[in-house]
Amino acid sequence: MQEDFKNLKSPLANKIEAKGDSYLYFGGTAYLGIPQNEKFLQFYLRGVQKFGLNNGTSRSNNVQLGIYNEAEECAARRFGSEAALITSSGYLAAQLTIKKLAAVGEFRYAPATHPALWGSLEPNTIGSFKDWSEQIVDEINSSEKQNWVIITNSMNNLYPEVYDFSFVKQLKKQITLIVDDSHG
Repeated sequence: MQEDFKNLKSPLANKIEAKGDSYLYFGGTAYLGIPQNEKFLQFYLRGVQKFGLNNGTSRSNNVQLGIYNEAEECAARRFGSEAALITSSGYLAAQLTIKKLAAVGEFRYAPATHPALWGSLEPNTIGSFKDWSEQIVDEINSSEKQNWVIITNSMNNLYPEVYDFSFVKQLKKQITLIVDDSHG
């Protein structure tokens, strides 16, 4: 079978080989080149030697690895927060976030918000971030609703555009702002 994008025979990296050609790859975490980074591999292999290949333990098992609590405590200290929760993927972290905030307020999505932050339906927000931010200020401030959840990326990673969040200062309601900086 010919090697194609759905049948790769080599590890993911920032460059992949398929159909006899070399392609730049910007998906997952491999676009950073981390899976081939020698120092990362050393840390990874040390972890495998210490904890084994598969530790399917969960927070509700009667036997749990201490590394999970240690890692979360370390993350909380590093980022100056009361506590931290580490998930197995960014997608899972995003889904937990929006599900937890579902009862907090009315959701509004900025254009091109990362799909991991979508709920059960794809947001139908279109246009530029600048136009959207002006419109959302008017919508929120003129609404009877008091609690809002704004969900956005920190930037448009498909174009060289870092978003301007100064519009948030104009909002006169209770706002929970979720900003995905995974590509920032």
